[in-house]
Formats: sequence, structure tokens, C-alpha cells
Amino acid sequence: MNIIKITVFQKNINTDISRDQKQKLISQKSDFLILPRFFPTIAKVSEKSSIHNYKIYVDKLLEISEYYKGIIIGGTILREVNGKLYESCPIIQDINVIDWYDARVPEKMGDLPVTPGESESIFILGGVRFAILIGNESKNENYLSHIHSEKVNLLLNSASIYNSDSKPSEYLKDLDLYSEY
Repeated sequence: MNIIKITVFQKNINTDISRDQKQKLISQKSDFLILPRFFPTIAKVSEKSSIHNYKIYVDKLLEISEYYKGIIIGGTILREVNGKLYESCPIIQDINVIDWYDARVPEKMGDLPVTPGESESIFILGGVRFAILIGNESKNENYLSHIHSEKVNLLLNSASIYNSDSKPSEYLKDLDLYSEY
């Protein structure tokens, strides 16, 4: 297998990308860019307004693709499809939404009825077979076993497994867990 370079973009999800951040992304020669969960949502995620701004959020992600030339795993967006609400992660390349991953194990978001996704869970782009995790899917043994059985080369997590309240031992435990898959 070839070497795969990944850029993980940590930022405040409620702010636009600054000129300096754009320059850093332009200089990246990575194959994948992973954006944080709920980026670029500016509304409170549990509010209906975050659903109505769906096209604005997609446009913001496509704008990133104008200057970042790899595959973008675009954070998450609440989107409505056939009357059902999903937490979805767009997969973007060359200023196009290539596909969507809808969270299979969604988390409760206020009073919003988020539906478990039924979209594809395994993707192939740039010669890499990969899967995406959103939120607590990284702690769901059944879903991790499913992904393991599909023999993916790369597992991308659109949520931080480490936060400032975590102890370093918990972080190391999580790393051990994910390395088993």
C-alpha cells in the first residue's frame, strides 16, 4: 500500500476559515482533509435553523475544495432526505460532493428526530478503501466489527476522541481500541 497523508483540521466550528488557515490548507500536500464534526454549522446544532442552512454549509465546504486539492471529509451537516433527518458527512473532491455518509449510530440532538443512516458505509477514492465514523460510532462494537469485516484500508473519525477533560490514560486506551480494528 502507498503512503497516505492526512490533514486533521482542528478549529472553532462557529468561525469561518481565516486567510492564514487557507494558506496553510493550500500548502498541504495531503490526500485527505478531515474537518471537525458540525463544521461549518453556525447555528446551534439542535435547532431547526441548522437544517434550513444546509445549502449554505455545503457551499462553504465546496469553497474549501477550491484551494485544497485532496479529498475532503467535510465535518457533518444535518440534512433532510425524503422527510427524514440525518447527520451527514459530505465527501468532497474537485469542487464536487462525491457522496454522503449518513451516521449509522446517530446521537440525540435536542428534540430533532435524527434517523440512523442507510447510505453506503465504505468508500473508494484515490485508490483508498475507507470508512467514516461520526461521533459515538467509534464506541459502537457492532459497527466497528462491520467495518472490520469490509477490510477497509483507512478509518476516518469526524469527532475528537480526546477532549480536555479526558485523562491521558483514557486517550491511550482509545488508541489501543481503534488499533485493534
